[in-house]
Amino acid sequence: KCTKAGSPSFSSTPRDRAVVKCERLEDVVGGCRYRVNNDLDREYRPRPVSEIIKSAKEKV
Repeated sequence: KCTKAGSPSFSSTPRDRAVVKCERLEDVVGGCRYRVNNDLDREYRPRPVSEIIKSAKEKV
């Protein structure tokens, strides 16, 4: 069964901490349909993937 985008994809542990996973989008959505929103790509130059991943890891 497919769930709505934006629904929680983490599990709670006894210490109320989230488990963060780094997975490919295609693997997470399985056979469900999804759409990547790149509406602002015409206005702003997209950041390099490595920079995005580094920033995300720093926030975890």
